[in-house]
Amino acid sequence: MVKKEAIRARRVHIIEAALACFLEKGFNQTGIRDIAKRAEISLGNLYNHFPSKKAVLIEIASHEEESIGGFVDLLADHDDHEATLRHFLTDYTAYCNQSDYVTLSLEVIGEAIRDQEISDLFIANRVRLIDALASLLVSGQRAGVFRRQEDDKEVVEIMLDSIEGYATRMVLGMRKPDKGSEILHTFLVKSILV
Repeated sequence: MVKKEAIRARRVHIIEAALACFLEKGFNQTGIRDIAKRAEISLGNLYNHFPSKKAVLIEIASHEEESIGGFVDLLADHDDHEATLRHFLTDYTAYCNQSDYVTLSLEVIGEAIRDQEISDLFIANRVRLIDALASLLVSGQRAGVFRRQEDDKEVVEIMLDSIEGYATRMVLGMRKPDKGSEILHTFLVKSILV
């Protein structure tokens, strides 16, 4: 058991080093040697844990899955649909507004365009989030809180795209961190409330 924990801790340390490299240099400009150097381990030790840089990115996808799981759990609360939606919008916006999140997302998108396996992993994470938010909307529609939509999942994707796009523009300096997110949240909630 102790050995498994040590291996897990080492893998997390390598992932953290890889993330730092990807954020600093970009995914394509980062070599496996850069990751080993940042993690302060030998190249052979790194290869014992991850056979390639792609394997590191696959592990990052599994970590993203854990983060998405928190949002999925939050969205499972259908007791007060509007409050749950507002809580999600606030938390997801804060998550997306992190400059490291935006930078890494852009790096992952670039790699996902070139590698279908990477794309499939990150899309699976997004689909979980879409399904959870769509479930809240449908439940809210049945309860008479939310307006019926022509395509619930399309509405959810537009909501997520709005939040993520807003966050990206803010991190890029195209928007000031003012009350814009509150305005966005109000707009999104009012667009679906009865």
